[in-house]
Amino acid sequence: MRHTAANLLALLTLAFLSGCSTVGVHHAPARNSMDFGPREEIRICLYAEDGISEDDALRIMAPVQNEFTAYGVDISIPWVRPWTRDGFFSGGIFAAVAMQQLEAPCDRLLTLVGRNAGDVLWGLVGAEVLGAVDLATHTRGYVVGKRASINQLLQSPSDVAVHETYHLLGCSHNLVLSDCYGRIRELKQLTRDNRSAGNDFFAAITAKGKPVLNRRQADTLVHTANRTRPAQSGPSAACASASAAAAAHPC
Repeated sequence: MRHTAANLLALLTLAFLSGCSTVGVHHAPARNSMDFGPREEIRICLYAEDGISEDDALRIMAPVQNEFTAYGVDISIPWVRPWTRDGFFSGGIFAAVAMQQLEAPCDRLLTLVGRNAGDVLWGLVGAEVLGAVDLATHTRGYVVGKRASINQLLQSPSDVAVHETYHLLGCSHNLVLSDCYGRIRELKQLTRDNRSAGNDFFAAITAKGKPVLNRRQADTLVHTANRTRPAQSGPSAACASASAAAAAHPC
């Protein structure tokens, strides 16, 4: 109990210092006792802003791939493509991320955002959000892929990518990951059923817990939510509001 309490205290301290909520600490007995079923592949396609090479992107994602092997989830990266930031404000950046088409064979889209002078200055005076995933479908997200602030001494781009990938699998913020284990198992079962029916897509889930079973459905839900979300203000590193298609799970 003393060891667990110490871990939780350290975790909460890290979250406070970095301005990032947590998806939780591992609960080994719960994870080890759960049957996650056969292995399933999830394909995460990457966009990378200028200054982040394909090799950089793959290095960032390597710990993510290692993290999810314990759940029988094999993460593949079909492609890495260049991406240009469309603005300095968080709302504009996330809107651009959200509006990308989820084309085959991608099951999820993750954008690796670089750093510019404005971001560096904001990191000295304001709270940062180092990554986020949409609430509408949990199929799109971004991670700040370059270190340029004191905040990032506590969380590397790979750490944030692991965090956001849990959100891409439908997990919410919590103190422990017990509920998350059940969500991953649920999505894997939905995916098996989906693929058995001839639909090659790793299932996703909405904020209300409804399944998302194909790319067209994901695109429609995200684009509709993005068009109706309220306007946001603040620099790209500033905390975005948790609206329907905005940074629902900010880190």
